[in-house]
Amino acid sequence: MKLYPGYNELDRALATSAKGDVIVLENGVYTTRGNWTAKADAGWCNLPAEVAIRGEGVGRTIVRWAAIPEGSSNGVIRADRDLTLFWGDVGSSIERLTLDTGIPTNPAWNTNGLRFHGQFTVRDIAILGVRGDPHAAGTLHKEIESFALTATGDTAGSLVDAVSVSKVAPNTYVSGICLGRTVGVGGMFSTIRDCSVNLGAGNQAAFTASNRVLVSGCHGYGARFGFYHDTGDISEVQIIACHFTGEWSAIGVRAASGTAMCGPVRVSNSGLTGPRGLELVFGTSADFQVEITDSLIKADWLAALDIPTGKAFVRIENCTVPEHARTFRTKPTSLRPIMSNLHTDYGVAVIPEDYIAP
Repeated sequence: MKLYPGYNELDRALATSAKGDVIVLENGVYTTRGNWTAKADAGWCNLPAEVAIRGEGVGRTIVRWAAIPEGSSNGVIRADRDLTLFWGDVGSSIERLTLDTGIPTNPAWNTNGLRFHGQFTVRDIAILGVRGDPHAAGTLHKEIESFALTATGDTAGSLVDAVSVSKVAPNTYVSGICLGRTVGVGGMFSTIRDCSVNLGAGNQAAFTASNRVLVSGCHGYGARFGFYHDTGDISEVQIIACHFTGEWSAIGVRAASGTAMCGPVRVSNSGLTGPRGLELVFGTSADFQVEITDSLIKADWLAALDIPTGKAFVRIENCTVPEHARTFRTKPTSLRPIMSNLHTDYGVAVIPEDYIAP
Protein backbone atom coordinates (compact mmCIF):
# COMPACT_ATOMS: atom_id res chain seq x y z
CA MET A 1 0.00 0.00 0.00
CA LYS A 2 1.20 3.52 -0.77
CA LEU A 3 0.73 6.46 1.60
CA TYR A 4 1.09 10.21 1.08
CA PRO A 5 1.85 12.88 3.71
CA GLY A 6 -0.86 14.98 5.22
CA TYR A 7 -3.53 12.31 5.78
CA ASN A 8 -2.27 10.80 9.08
CA GLU A 9 -2.94 7.30 7.84
CA LEU A 10 0.30 5.62 8.94
CA ASP A 11 -1.01 4.19 12.22
CA ARG A 12 -4.18 2.96 10.54
CA ALA A 13 -2.12 1.26 7.82
CA LEU A 14 0.04 -0.45 10.45
CA ALA A 15 -3.00 -1.59 12.44
CA THR A 16 -4.64 -3.20 9.39
CA SER A 17 -1.52 -4.63 7.70
CA ALA A 18 -0.85 -8.35 7.38
CA LYS A 19 2.20 -10.55 6.81
CA GLY A 20 3.87 -9.76 3.51
CA ASP A 21 2.50 -6.22 3.23
CA VAL A 22 4.80 -3.37 2.16
CA ILE A 23 3.87 0.14 3.29
CA VAL A 24 5.44 2.69 0.92
CA LEU A 25 5.84 6.23 2.25
CA GLU A 26 6.19 8.90 -0.45
CA ASN A 27 8.31 12.02 0.13
CA GLY A 28 7.09 14.09 3.04
CA VAL A 29 6.46 14.08 6.79
CA TYR A 30 4.36 11.42 8.55
CA THR A 31 3.29 11.16 12.17
CA THR A 32 2.70 8.21 14.46
CA ARG A 33 1.78 7.55 18.06
CA GLY A 34 4.36 4.76 17.99
CA ASN A 35 4.08 1.90 20.44
CA TRP A 36 1.25 3.77 22.20
CA THR A 37 -1.03 2.54 19.41
CA ALA A 38 -0.30 -1.13 20.14
CA LYS A 39 -3.11 -3.36 21.37
CA ALA A 40 -2.82 -5.08 24.73
CA ASP A 41 -3.01 -8.56 23.15
CA ALA A 42 -0.04 -7.80 20.86
CA GLY A 43 2.38 -6.50 23.46
CA TRP A 44 3.73 -3.11 22.44
CA CYS A 45 4.56 -4.01 18.81
CA ASN A 46 3.09 -1.47 16.38
CA LEU A 47 4.95 -2.87 13.33
CA PRO A 48 3.46 -6.35 12.73
CA ALA A 49 5.44 -9.48 11.88
CA GLU A 50 6.79 -9.66 8.31
CA VAL A 51 5.52 -6.17 7.42
CA ALA A 52 7.88 -3.71 5.70
CA ILE A 53 8.01 0.10 5.71
CA ARG A 54 9.88 1.73 2.81
CA GLY A 55 10.48 5.42 2.35
CA GLU A 56 11.92 7.45 -0.51
CA GLY A 57 15.23 8.19 1.20
CA VAL A 58 16.86 9.73 4.26
CA GLY A 59 15.82 13.37 4.59
CA ARG A 60 13.01 12.90 2.05
CA THR A 61 10.65 10.64 4.00
CA ILE A 62 10.44 11.69 7.65
CA VAL A 63 8.47 10.05 10.47
CA ARG A 64 7.98 11.87 13.75
CA TRP A 65 5.66 11.82 16.74
CA ALA A 66 2.02 12.77 16.62
CA ALA A 67 0.62 14.43 19.74
CA ILE A 68 1.04 12.01 22.66
CA PRO A 69 -1.72 12.17 25.30
CA GLU A 70 -0.84 12.19 28.94
CA GLY A 71 -1.33 9.17 31.15
CA SER A 72 -2.36 6.08 29.24
CA SER A 73 -2.47 4.12 25.98
CA ASN A 74 -5.45 1.90 25.26
CA GLY A 75 -6.36 2.11 28.92
CA VAL A 76 -2.86 1.11 30.11
CA ILE A 77 -1.18 3.62 32.40
CA ARG A 78 2.23 4.63 31.03
CA ALA A 79 3.75 6.30 34.05
CA ASP A 80 7.29 5.73 32.76
CA ARG A 81 6.61 7.75 29.57
CA ASP A 82 8.94 5.43 27.67
CA LEU A 83 8.10 5.88 23.97
CA THR A 84 9.30 3.88 20.96
CA LEU A 85 8.62 5.16 17.45
CA PHE A 86 8.46 1.68 15.85
CA TRP A 87 8.43 -1.62 17.75
CA GLY A 88 8.74 -4.43 15.21
CA ASP A 89 7.66 -8.04 15.48
CA VAL A 90 9.57 -10.99 13.95
CA GLY A 91 10.58 -10.52 10.30
CA SER A 92 9.66 -6.84 10.06
CA SER A 93 11.79 -4.32 8.16
CA ILE A 94 12.26 -0.56 7.75
CA GLU A 95 14.23 1.15 4.97
CA ARG A 96 15.08 4.54 3.46
CA LEU A 97 13.75 7.18 5.83
CA THR A 98 14.48 9.53 8.73
CA LEU A 99 13.08 8.90 12.21
CA ASP A 100 12.80 12.05 14.32
CA THR A 101 12.19 10.90 17.90
CA GLY A 102 12.19 14.33 19.52
CA ILE A 103 8.95 15.49 21.17
CA PRO A 104 8.94 19.29 21.28
CA THR A 105 5.76 19.43 23.38
CA ASN A 106 7.09 16.92 25.94
CA PRO A 107 10.88 17.38 25.91
CA ALA A 108 11.38 15.58 29.23
CA TRP A 109 9.93 12.27 28.02
CA ASN A 110 12.43 9.58 27.10
CA THR A 111 12.19 8.34 23.52
CA ASN A 112 13.54 5.41 21.51
CA GLY A 113 13.87 5.00 17.76
CA LEU A 114 13.46 1.33 16.82
CA ARG A 115 12.93 -1.80 18.87
CA PHE A 116 12.53 -5.33 17.54
CA HIS A 117 11.60 -8.69 18.94
CA GLY A 118 13.27 -11.41 16.86
CA GLN A 119 14.86 -11.25 13.41
CA PHE A 120 14.60 -7.94 11.51
CA THR A 121 16.13 -5.78 8.74
CA VAL A 122 16.95 -2.06 8.85
CA ARG A 123 18.61 -0.24 5.93
CA ASP A 124 19.42 3.39 5.11
CA ILE A 125 17.90 5.02 8.19
CA ALA A 126 18.75 8.22 10.08
CA ILE A 127 17.63 8.32 13.74
CA LEU A 128 17.53 11.72 15.44
CA GLY A 129 16.79 13.12 18.88
CA VAL A 130 16.82 10.04 21.14
CA ARG A 131 16.54 10.92 24.81
CA GLY A 132 16.77 8.84 28.01
CA ASP A 133 16.44 9.77 31.66
CA PRO A 134 19.17 9.13 34.23
CA HIS A 135 17.86 11.25 37.08
CA ALA A 136 14.69 9.55 38.40
CA ALA A 137 12.84 12.83 37.95
CA GLY A 138 9.08 13.44 38.06
CA THR A 139 7.08 10.19 37.83
CA LEU A 140 10.13 8.10 36.97
CA HIS A 141 11.24 5.78 39.75
CA LYS A 142 14.45 4.44 38.19
CA GLU A 143 16.99 5.15 35.50
CA ILE A 144 15.60 4.55 32.01
CA GLU A 145 18.09 3.85 29.25
CA SER A 146 16.91 4.79 25.78
CA PHE A 147 18.16 3.30 22.51
CA ALA A 148 18.31 4.45 18.93
CA LEU A 149 17.90 0.80 17.90
CA THR A 150 17.65 -2.26 20.09
CA ALA A 151 16.54 -5.88 19.69
CA THR A 152 15.91 -8.91 21.89
CA GLY A 153 14.73 -12.47 21.42
CA ASP A 154 16.17 -14.77 18.75
CA THR A 155 17.59 -12.11 16.45
CA ALA A 156 19.77 -14.51 14.38
CA GLY A 157 20.18 -13.34 10.79
CA SER A 158 19.24 -9.72 11.42
CA LEU A 159 20.78 -6.89 9.38
CA VAL A 160 21.48 -3.28 10.39
CA ASP A 161 22.93 -1.50 7.35
CA ALA A 162 23.84 2.18 6.84
CA VAL A 163 22.11 3.54 9.94
CA SER A 164 23.16 6.90 11.39
CA VAL A 165 22.36 8.20 14.88
CA SER A 166 22.81 11.86 15.82
CA LYS A 167 21.33 14.93 17.58
CA VAL A 168 21.11 12.97 20.84
CA ALA A 169 20.48 14.88 24.07
CA PRO A 170 23.70 14.82 26.16
CA ASN A 171 23.86 13.17 29.59
CA THR A 172 20.48 11.44 29.25
CA TYR A 173 21.50 7.74 29.44
CA VAL A 174 21.24 6.90 25.73
CA SER A 175 22.88 4.06 23.81
CA GLY A 176 23.01 3.74 20.04
CA ILE A 177 22.74 0.44 18.13
CA CYS A 178 22.29 -2.51 20.50
CA LEU A 179 21.81 -5.95 18.98
CA GLY A 180 21.06 -8.33 21.82
CA ARG A 181 20.19 -11.98 21.57
CA THR A 182 18.64 -13.67 24.56
CA VAL A 183 17.62 -17.02 23.03
CA GLY A 184 20.27 -19.71 22.77
CA VAL A 185 23.60 -19.70 20.95
CA GLY A 186 24.78 -20.91 17.56
CA GLY A 187 22.96 -20.36 14.30
CA MET A 188 23.35 -17.53 11.81
CA PHE A 189 25.36 -14.39 12.47
CA SER A 190 23.65 -11.01 12.55
CA THR A 191 25.38 -8.04 10.93
CA ILE A 192 25.83 -4.37 11.80
CA ARG A 193 27.67 -2.64 8.94
CA ASP A 194 28.54 0.84 7.70
CA CYS A 195 26.77 2.58 10.58
CA SER A 196 27.67 5.84 12.34
CA VAL A 197 26.62 6.68 15.90
CA ASN A 198 27.36 10.12 17.35
CA LEU A 199 25.99 10.34 20.89
CA GLY A 200 25.96 13.46 23.02
CA ALA A 201 28.57 13.72 25.76
CA GLY A 202 27.96 11.60 28.86
CA ASN A 203 25.72 9.01 27.21
CA GLN A 204 26.40 5.29 27.50
CA ALA A 205 27.55 3.33 24.41
CA ALA A 206 27.54 3.80 20.65
CA PHE A 207 27.31 0.05 19.92
CA THR A 208 26.69 -3.16 21.82
CA ALA A 209 26.09 -6.77 20.80
CA SER A 210 25.86 -10.13 22.51
CA ASN A 211 25.96 -13.42 20.55
CA ARG A 212 27.17 -14.13 16.99
CA VAL A 213 27.29 -10.60 15.64
CA LEU A 214 29.61 -9.13 12.98
CA VAL A 215 30.23 -5.38 13.34
CA SER A 216 32.05 -3.95 10.31
CA GLY A 217 32.85 -0.54 8.88
CA CYS A 218 31.18 1.28 11.79
CA HIS A 219 32.05 4.50 13.64
CA GLY A 220 31.01 5.24 17.21
CA TYR A 221 31.93 8.31 19.21
CA GLY A 222 30.69 10.91 21.68
CA ALA A 223 29.72 8.49 24.48
CA ARG A 224 31.45 6.85 27.44
CA PHE A 225 32.13 3.75 25.34
CA GLY A 226 32.43 3.12 21.61
CA PHE A 227 31.44 -0.53 22.15
CA TYR A 228 30.12 -1.85 25.47
CA HIS A 229 28.41 -4.87 26.99
CA ASP A 230 27.26 -5.60 30.55
CA THR A 231 24.10 -7.73 30.34
CA GLY A 232 24.25 -11.52 30.02
CA ASP A 233 26.84 -13.51 28.08
CA ILE A 234 28.75 -12.11 25.14
CA SER A 235 30.23 -14.55 22.63
CA GLU A 236 31.40 -14.77 19.02
CA VAL A 237 31.42 -11.04 18.37
CA GLN A 238 33.68 -9.87 15.54
CA ILE A 239 34.61 -6.21 15.12
CA ILE A 240 36.32 -5.46 11.81
CA ALA A 241 37.43 -2.14 10.27
CA CYS A 242 35.63 -0.01 12.86
CA HIS A 243 36.62 3.16 14.71
CA PHE A 244 35.43 3.48 18.30
CA THR A 245 36.09 6.48 20.55
CA GLY A 246 35.06 6.50 24.20
CA GLU A 247 35.17 9.18 26.89
CA TRP A 248 36.02 6.37 29.35
CA SER A 249 37.12 3.49 27.13
CA ALA A 250 36.91 2.63 23.43
CA ILE A 251 35.70 -0.90 24.29
CA GLY A 252 34.31 -2.07 27.62
CA VAL A 253 32.87 -5.33 28.93
CA ARG A 254 31.66 -5.57 32.52
CA ALA A 255 29.99 -8.43 34.37
CA ALA A 256 27.31 -6.21 35.82
CA SER A 257 24.34 -8.48 35.15
CA GLY A 258 25.00 -12.20 35.04
CA THR A 259 27.80 -12.36 32.48
CA ALA A 260 29.43 -15.80 32.76
CA MET A 261 31.03 -16.13 29.33
CA CYS A 262 32.87 -13.64 27.19
CA GLY A 263 34.44 -14.83 24.02
CA PRO A 264 35.74 -15.01 21.68
CA VAL A 265 35.47 -11.28 21.05
CA ARG A 266 37.83 -10.38 18.21
CA VAL A 267 38.76 -6.87 17.10
CA SER A 268 40.85 -6.40 13.95
CA ASN A 269 41.90 -3.64 11.53
CA SER A 270 40.20 -1.07 13.73
CA GLY A 271 40.94 2.20 15.52
CA LEU A 272 40.42 2.51 19.28
CA THR A 273 40.66 5.95 20.90
CA GLY A 274 40.15 7.04 24.50
CA PRO A 275 41.81 7.06 27.92
CA ARG A 276 41.58 3.24 27.74
CA GLY A 277 41.63 1.09 24.63
CA LEU A 278 39.99 -1.87 26.39
CA GLU A 279 38.38 -2.18 29.82
CA LEU A 280 37.34 -5.59 31.18
CA VAL A 281 35.80 -6.05 34.63
CA PHE A 282 34.80 -9.53 35.81
CA GLY A 283 34.30 -10.66 39.39
CA THR A 284 34.87 -14.36 38.73
CA SER A 285 36.93 -16.40 36.31
CA ALA A 286 35.06 -17.27 33.12
CA ASP A 287 35.53 -18.72 29.66
CA PHE A 288 36.90 -15.40 28.56
CA GLN A 289 38.72 -14.52 25.31
CA VAL A 290 39.34 -11.06 23.89
CA GLU A 291 41.75 -10.38 21.04
CA ILE A 292 42.80 -7.10 19.43
CA THR A 293 44.97 -7.46 16.33
CA ASP A 294 46.24 -5.29 13.45
CA SER A 295 44.69 -2.15 14.94
CA LEU A 296 45.62 1.41 15.88
CA ILE A 297 45.18 2.07 19.61
CA LYS A 298 45.36 5.71 20.73
CA ALA A 299 45.08 5.29 24.50
CA ASP A 300 47.27 5.91 27.53
CA TRP A 301 46.18 2.52 28.87
CA LEU A 302 46.04 -0.21 26.22
CA ALA A 303 44.05 -2.41 28.60
CA ALA A 304 42.51 -1.85 32.04
CA LEU A 305 41.78 -5.26 33.56
CA ASP A 306 39.99 -6.50 36.65
CA ILE A 307 39.74 -10.22 35.85
CA PRO A 308 40.80 -13.23 37.94
CA THR A 309 43.26 -15.58 36.27
CA GLY A 310 41.90 -18.89 34.99
CA LYS A 311 40.66 -19.90 31.55
CA ALA A 312 40.55 -16.27 30.48
CA PHE A 313 43.07 -14.57 28.22
CA VAL A 314 43.45 -11.18 26.59
CA ARG A 315 45.75 -10.78 23.58
CA ILE A 316 46.94 -7.56 21.91
CA GLU A 317 49.06 -8.24 18.83
CA ASN A 318 50.40 -6.46 15.73
CA CYS A 319 49.06 -3.07 16.81
CA THR A 320 50.31 0.51 16.62
CA VAL A 321 50.29 2.15 20.06
CA PRO A 322 51.48 5.41 21.67
CA GLU A 323 55.06 5.61 22.92
CA HIS A 324 53.90 6.06 26.52
CA ALA A 325 51.27 3.26 26.45
CA ARG A 326 50.89 0.98 29.47
CA THR A 327 48.51 -1.63 30.82
CA PHE A 328 46.58 -1.38 34.07
CA ARG A 329 45.53 -4.02 36.57
CA THR A 330 43.37 -3.29 39.59
CA LYS A 331 45.00 -5.89 41.83
CA PRO A 332 48.04 -8.21 41.75
CA THR A 333 45.85 -11.27 41.06
CA SER A 334 44.27 -9.77 37.95
CA LEU A 335 44.93 -11.34 34.58
CA ARG A 336 47.89 -10.02 32.59
CA PRO A 337 47.33 -9.34 28.88
CA ILE A 338 49.44 -11.17 26.31
CA MET A 339 51.14 -8.56 24.11
CA SER A 340 53.33 -9.14 21.05
CA ASN A 341 54.65 -7.24 18.03
CA LEU A 342 53.47 -3.83 19.21
CA HIS A 343 55.04 -0.77 17.64
CA THR A 344 54.90 3.02 17.70
CA ASP A 345 55.36 5.41 14.81
CA TYR A 346 59.09 5.31 15.58
CA GLY A 347 59.80 1.64 16.14
CA VAL A 348 59.14 -1.29 18.45
CA ALA A 349 56.99 -0.46 21.47
CA VAL A 350 58.28 -1.33 24.93
CA ILE A 351 55.33 -1.68 27.29
CA PRO A 352 56.29 -1.06 30.95
CA GLU A 353 55.31 -3.40 33.77
CA ASP A 354 51.63 -3.22 34.64
CA TYR A 355 50.50 -0.51 36.97
CA ILE A 356 48.53 -2.02 39.86
CA ALA A 357 46.03 0.25 41.55
CA PRO A 358 46.42 0.56 45.35
